[in-house]
Amino acid sequence: MKKILFFIATASLLSCMVENNSDFEHQKEKNIQENDEIWICHNPESSIHQLICPEGKEHLCLEPGNSSKFCWKLKFKDCLDETSQIKQKICENFN
Repeated sequence: MKKILFFIATASLLSCMVENNSDFEHQKEKNIQENDEIWICHNPESSIHQLICPEGKEHLCLEPGNSSKFCWKLKFKDCLDETSQIKQKICENFN
């Protein structure tokens, strides 16, 4: 009886294992490429320089009256051609 219960429990657990679905992964990447964009902080004096400008906390990046400190829009598709180390670092924000 214990062997039967062990077999049933093992079979149940094995049925819960998930396979990598390449079609799903491809669709997920396609959706990210077409839709995702994030706002990146440009303010070398800020602790969030080259990181995401948090919505509602833009004051962490921006400074009133100073146009050299700003948030800029980065689209995921712009990260597909990672030609510089700076761009590679900034594109890590999508992870």
